[in-house]
Amino acid sequence: MAISRIKRALTRYLRGSENLQTTPSTFRFEIGSKKITGIRLLQRKNSDTLGKVGMLSWSASMGEKRVKIYECRSAEQARFIEQLSNDDRFRDYLPECYYRKNEFLVVEWVEGRSVTWSDFINDSQLMDKMTAVHHRFHVQAVDYWPDEKCYFFDYLESRFNRFRNVLPLDDFVSRVMNILQEDMPRNPLKLSHPDVTPVNVIYDGKTQKFKAIDNDLFTQTSYYLVDLFTTQRSMSGLPEEVLREYLVSYLNNGGNLAPLINHESFFNALWTYRLVGTSLQEGLEEKGVMLARRFLDGTLPTHPVIETIRKQKLY
Repeated sequence: MAISRIKRALTRYLRGSENLQTTPSTFRFEIGSKKITGIRLLQRKNSDTLGKVGMLSWSASMGEKRVKIYECRSAEQARFIEQLSNDDRFRDYLPECYYRKNEFLVVEWVEGRSVTWSDFINDSQLMDKMTAVHHRFHVQAVDYWPDEKCYFFDYLESRFNRFRNVLPLDDFVSRVMNILQEDMPRNPLKLSHPDVTPVNVIYDGKTQKFKAIDNDLFTQTSYYLVDLFTTQRSMSGLPEEVLREYLVSYLNNGGNLAPLINHESFFNALWTYRLVGTSLQEGLEEKGVMLARRFLDGTLPTHPVIETIRKQKLY
């Protein structure tokens, strides 16, 4: 879709009855007395403008403030994230939300320090502040969650459906679904953010806390600890000690890792389901089928998070 068409689609959702001015060189709309100008489509990894679930985001200016505009998977999900942003328990960890219209949000552009894993290796206090983000979400539940679709089940399943008629995946999907149903944790629901990694957090010097900046996949589940698997994946190529220190810091912040041991089959199956789906989406069909076959024949190794927890007795 051309950027001009994307802008027109955004306008239809956001402007309502607000004033809109467009010329070949300008694009803007107004929220109350605040003009939204300078809208630019944000690029994702590999120059892709769409996220993994097909959603868009933009940078813009609102008066003197820089803002981010992004699309959620539904109007209910957008309202949920807006409520989280306004909740006193989470406002230090999330961008301020300025405006919501249907499935779109206009939020604070977080200014601060970007980090890499090298920063954490050299600063244990920074590591503690990072795991505090995970723990803040993992010990809380909210009564305004819309009970919407879940990334791991609904959206990963949609990836498989495109391939199941042409690739030998039926046995794999059936085995995974049986394990997930039989071994699902019956813990109370908690908030889950499936992408707390260095590229998705900014260190806010004012609050001395990390803020999560990509929040369109927030949900609430009983298997929220799978979030740690995504974090570990971003540590690729780093010494094993980094993962151990992260998990110890998570425990020191009050986290509980025991469910990962008690429901090892569930979490290994769930994560393999994601890896296969990601491979298929990225056009790596042979890799996806190979992972599925190794899962079925039992030759895939235990996930490094679970292996480290068991080896270090972090439960």
